[in-house]
Amino acid sequence: MAAAQMKLDHNRTLARRFFDEILNQPEPSAIEEIVTEDYREWAKPICGDAAPGAVNGPDHLRRVVGGLHQTYPDIHITVDKVIADGDEVAAYVTASGTQGTGEGKHFSVSQCHWFRVKDGRLGEHWAAREDLPMLVQLGMVECPPM
Repeated sequence: MAAAQMKLDHNRTLARRFFDEILNQPEPSAIEEIVTEDYREWAKPICGDAAPGAVNGPDHLRRVVGGLHQTYPDIHITVDKVIADGDEVAAYVTASGTQGTGEGKHFSVSQCHWFRVKDGRLGEHWAAREDLPMLVQLGMVECPPM
């Protein structure tokens, strides 16, 4: 197998591991293997005014995972498609879960995530999520009449 193809396979595998071994696990153990220490997070939080930029990858992801699993104990992200081009990887996923507080409503939405690979690990992350449909499904936001 050519070196370039091996690199693309490695990068696709890293993206899948991000979801399977980090976000889907309440106590992820593979964080240090998957993301760099100087990981940059460009995805805006659901409730917030700006993307955080430079974060400590492992510590940041532990907080994110802890918050996700506290709010949605059964959260699961299914990787539907992953493509890679050089050091960039894109993943189309389906995120679903049940709210662990309040009425326990369920959500299921699509998301697109982009990563830049640096030194064999994920160094940057961007996301386009369906936050509004998720909030509507959870009953946190009402849709206006159509």
